[in-house]
Amino acid sequence: MGNSENCAYEQEPYYMILWMLIERGKKFYYLYPHFDERFNSTNPRIDKDSPDIAIHMWYTRMWESQMDVHGMPNFLRYQKIERYLIERNND
Repeated sequence: MGNSENCAYEQEPYYMILWMLIERGKKFYYLYPHFDERFNSTNPRIDKDSPDIAIHMWYTRMWESQMDVHGMPNFLRYQKIERYLIERNND
C-alpha cells in the first residue's frame, strides 16, 4: 500500500482492501444513510425515499454494553432488533 499506511492499526480487517481499490482508481457508489429511531441504527437505502435494504447496527462487538448510543443503552438496541426479527419471521 502507498503512503506508508500501517494496516495493523485498522479497526476492520477488510479496510485495507478498500484502500487498495481506492488507490487503483475504483469508483464507489454510496447508499443513503437513513436513521431508524426504533433501533438507533443507520439503515442503508438506495436513495432518500426508498425502503431500507438492511439494518446497520453499530457496536456489534459490544452488544451487551450499557453504553449510550443516541440516547439508548446498546444492549437494549440489540434486544429490540432481536424481538423485531423474531416477530417478523413468525408472521
